[in-house]
Amino acid sequence: MRCVNSAAAAAVDVAGKPIGDSLSEPIAFSGYYNAHGAKLILSEVNREHGRAAVDGLIRELELERILGFEPGGVFDGGLA
Repeated sequence: MRCVNSAAAAAVDVAGKPIGDSLSEPIAFSGYYNAHGAKLILSEVNREHGRAAVDGLIRELELERILGFEPGGVFDGGLA
């Protein structure tokens, strides 16, 4: 998975792989617990890279369609 948004492309996990790759499993299986895992990842992206990176990932990975996440939504790591 390749991020085209420059802010989203800069987002990598602790192993140095793109966050989009880390989100591929929660996206593939959908459901409440996987959506929560994706929220946790997005909250860390927001903390490290900002809102633009989160919104870029939501658009690029189609998280609005798949998990119901909307650009501009709050991802604070809570169970909502």
